[in-house]
Amino acid sequence: MKKHLKTIFCLLLTGAMMCSMAACGKGQTGGNESDQSKEENTIKDVRVWLPPYGTEDSLDKAVWQKTFDEFTEETGGKVECQIIGWEAYPDKYLSGVNSGNGPDLGYMYADMVLEFINTNGIEDVGPYLTDADRDNFLYLEQGFIQGKQYGLPIIVGNPRVILYNKTLLEEAGVQPPKTRDEFVEACKKLTIDKDGDGEIDQWGYAQGWGDKAYGCMQEIFTPFLLSAGGQLFSDDGTKADFGNEAGVETAQFLWDLVYTHKVMPENCTGMTGPDVGDMFKASKVAFVSSATSSASTIDTVDWGYILGLEVNGQEAKTMMVADYLVLMSAARNKELTVELMRKMLSGESMERFHTELTPFPPVAKDEEYHDNPVFQDLYENHSHQLIAEKPVKNSFKINDYLYKNMQMVMMNELSPEEGIKGAADFANELLAE
Repeated sequence: MKKHLKTIFCLLLTGAMMCSMAACGKGQTGGNESDQSKEENTIKDVRVWLPPYGTEDSLDKAVWQKTFDEFTEETGGKVECQIIGWEAYPDKYLSGVNSGNGPDLGYMYADMVLEFINTNGIEDVGPYLTDADRDNFLYLEQGFIQGKQYGLPIIVGNPRVILYNKTLLEEAGVQPPKTRDEFVEACKKLTIDKDGDGEIDQWGYAQGWGDKAYGCMQEIFTPFLLSAGGQLFSDDGTKADFGNEAGVETAQFLWDLVYTHKVMPENCTGMTGPDVGDMFKASKVAFVSSATSSASTIDTVDWGYILGLEVNGQEAKTMMVADYLVLMSAARNKELTVELMRKMLSGESMERFHTELTPFPPVAKDEEYHDNPVFQDLYENHSHQLIAEKPVKNSFKINDYLYKNMQMVMMNELSPEEGIKGAADFANELLAE
């Protein structure tokens, strides 16, 4: 669903957009908003670029065509849709913007959105939304980036949760914990040397800090930070908020699980996410952090889940992913384009998308739930606790640095405060560039 943009793409995009904007400026000399509005009203077709979720081109087009046909019948506007493979996706947008032949309506994942915001490639869709839209759409906040509504979420989900082995908890007489303190006490009871040889055979909790990439932080760090009242970055994306008290407190909590409470293996930096998953499937650990998509594949143990852990009376939160429909700045008829966005996100349209192409939870109130029923309550009653990570510039370098510092914390080579503060200083230098 998401892929990291190559650095060269970001640099080329900046140059391309500067050329594009310069050309537009020359072409519009002497014009006015009224003339532009009249010209827009003569455009009765919308170009749409989407990624594949079915069989690359044919199935996706067939599913979406039903929505486009309804749109044409209702508005008279026609839709020209291209399905673009994931590997070519960002480069296709770059070439389209550079040549002036890009879409009016785009689909972007988080890494793409920021680059097009910074080069004025996409437009704030907020002024086009009605009160009815704002009431119907469930996750508008996740598309509110740098103070503007740059995206309308079309895909949300795959939250990170804490799984627990129901059998192990029942055997130990432990209830699923709600708070961080209850979690620690539960882990203590569930960390057991079963055969008396002086070695722990069953752990309370386990994490894999040995993954090569920082993506695992979405499961083993960020949810705990969010529940502690923190966030990775400021709302405007200009500051590393993880360097504050909540960030240090989160790092200290994870360190304590290993070295103070001794409920998590010391060799966690030598373990990967799949290693921890295998431990859980073999009933060698009671609690693990997991994406809901991964949890759905576990069938060797009877498991349940908790959204997160309350801290100091604050409601638990966790992270999820979000992709967006965006209004391109070069859209030839913005009103018609927004009307198509509205149609694509309608309950009837999204029901087809979720049942015929890929299962995800509803993004609006007018669609029924079609994802894994185990997690239905999570989306229907706790959507306000699911937070999508906002894109910031240099996010790859920052997240990678934070991950490496946290690895050193978990190896007891840096204190929690040193690890977090050092990473925050590095991040703030990059964000200030």
